[in-house]
Amino acid sequence: MKTNGLMKGAVLLSASILLSKILGSFFRIPLQNIAGDSVLGIFSLVYPVYMVALTLSVAGIPLALSKLIAERESSREIRVIHRTANVLGALLGVSAFLIVNVLASPLATALGGPSTLPAIRAVSFALLFAPYMAVYRGYFQGTGDMTPTALSQVMEQTVRVAVIIGAAYISVRMGMEASTTAGFVMTSSTVGVAASFLYLVFRYSKVPSARRKFTGTYTLEDFRVWSKYILKISLPIAFGTLTVPLLQFVDAVTIPAGLRADSNYLFGLYGRGLSLIQISTVFATAVIYPLLPAISHRLAAGDVSGVKLDIRNADRWNHLVSWPAACGFVVLALPLNVALFTDASGTLVMAILGASSVFISFSIITTGILQGLGKGKQAAVVISTAAVLKIVLNLLVVPAFGLTGAALINVLTFLFIYIGNALLVKRSAQLRLVPDRFLRLLGSTLMSGAAMAVPFLFFSPGGWTRGEAFLFVMISLSAGALVYGGSLLVLRVVSLQELKLLVKR
Repeated sequence: MKTNGLMKGAVLLSASILLSKILGSFFRIPLQNIAGDSVLGIFSLVYPVYMVALTLSVAGIPLALSKLIAERESSREIRVIHRTANVLGALLGVSAFLIVNVLASPLATALGGPSTLPAIRAVSFALLFAPYMAVYRGYFQGTGDMTPTALSQVMEQTVRVAVIIGAAYISVRMGMEASTTAGFVMTSSTVGVAASFLYLVFRYSKVPSARRKFTGTYTLEDFRVWSKYILKISLPIAFGTLTVPLLQFVDAVTIPAGLRADSNYLFGLYGRGLSLIQISTVFATAVIYPLLPAISHRLAAGDVSGVKLDIRNADRWNHLVSWPAACGFVVLALPLNVALFTDASGTLVMAILGASSVFISFSIITTGILQGLGKGKQAAVVISTAAVLKIVLNLLVVPAFGLTGAALINVLTFLFIYIGNALLVKRSAQLRLVPDRFLRLLGSTLMSGAAMAVPFLFFSPGGWTRGEAFLFVMISLSAGALVYGGSLLVLRVVSLQELKLLVKR
């Protein structure tokens, strides 16, 4: 019964993470439609700053806390751990808030100018609540109750997206400048986190042990010992989840420096492609959450063959999904751009960034695998090296080739991370990350791409309305999906039963 309950909790948590990621991926589209590319550009410049600060101050705390609490039976010890996490959360939150605000002006200058300053200051307030929110999520996960965490994640994203759309609509109707509009839009992060935090506090107040008075003395030594444990577990996880935010932060700092024209507008065009990346990596992100603890549990039990099976399955499904998704983004970049963002500006950049999504998905999966194998530090070295490489290449290439050069560097950077991670996985688990019948899989992908391109022979893309472009995308995607699924079966890349499972996923 207990195992069944844990499985249900894991499924619920994974479902909420997936739903939250979907909500968090699509909001850029209505934001651009309502407020335009300049506001999307400012948002895309500032958001990585917030995500890096948030990841370093929060990521890993829920998992670390849940692990420590789950291993303890003494109610007093659990409360000491929880209190330590609250103090640590307060220190991390206030530190992140102060650092962002102290560096707000230099950050704004680095991000392209003072137009980003209101958004930076607005988003910094979310950092005060986020660590507390993470602590309460970790507490409930540690006690085996996944419902509060799941609901709080969905609540945070729902409120955030609602505020983004509402703030953008009201600001545009009032005729506000792009910088002011972006500042109002960025308050969404604070409102979303605060709503989630208040819900978790309310749920915690209903826990019987929370009503009992703390007995004994909480000392500085308690904080020193338990904070060390929490940070030891959480920091590798934080660095592991930093891959995409860190590299997007590098883009936000280095790309505007190389652009000679309106950097906010141009980065908004770049942000269109980032929207596709966010959408395409939802599957990879959703796979990681159950995969990491699964690998850790099998390693603890000495089940090496089970570890290899989990890694192979995750890698195989990711290949089956990521290659055709990237192919679709490349082939259908033009109609997707018109359908989603109203015009064809920046289509080439969007296509290249869409192509990079396959390596971003592979990077996310392999980083998660390395974390599960206890190789988080090695993964962090690969990510740090890639960040330095991206800085150098952006500074050299963007002044000459603009956004197109930046998009190509994005492909190369994530390819570098994937290769580095794959080599580490091969050395750590004696496992080569190339799925069976890989060439046949690529053949199926190319055939699906050709099928998606066939409608271009009959319909000219010039002068499309958004509705026509959307209809074209639906027709092409349907043709591509049918050819892809059929070719997978004909070439025996997957069985019919496996294909049904892929569709269900």
